[in-house]
Amino acid sequence: MHSINIGMHIEHNFKFLIDKALWVVVDPWAKQCDEHGNPDEDIEYYKKLDIDLNQHNNIFLDKLKCELIFVPNVVVFQEANVPLNDLFDKSTYPFYKNIKQLSIDAKNYSDIVFCGMHYGLCVHRAVTRLQKKLPDINYYVKRDLCCLMPLHNPHQYDNDLIYHNIQII
Repeated sequence: MHSINIGMHIEHNFKFLIDKALWVVVDPWAKQCDEHGNPDEDIEYYKKLDIDLNQHNNIFLDKLKCELIFVPNVVVFQEANVPLNDLFDKSTYPFYKNIKQLSIDAKNYSDIVFCGMHYGLCVHRAVTRLQKKLPDINYYVKRDLCCLMPLHNPHQYDNDLIYHNIQII
């Protein structure tokens, strides 16, 4: 009988992160909207290009939830005052509303992995802000578990992370 390797794709030298690191899911919101529930400017922009941004986001969040199923230390970080996607609601994962709050628990880890929405925007901002508060921690971004905005080029965002000494895994 052959065993099946179930779980996310991660290089061997980073497998320790699955069990040892804090995994931060950034902005797993139910809908791309403002704090009043109205569609935000991104929705309108992509709608003109015939792209349903909420569908794009929801497909990604479903994938993300499946990938993180065996990761023990997952938390949600979202500053926006919009509803969370049901897959990542506050009853399922610890929830952090601001960087100060997140940094209190994050300081107990030597390694922190960021993922979520959206790669070059909110994920980048969250990891660099926490890095300023807690500079002596190893930071990673699991790039294939970050939702890229449609039509964005990930390479410029990769370079920004590398500049800040954040490893892309």
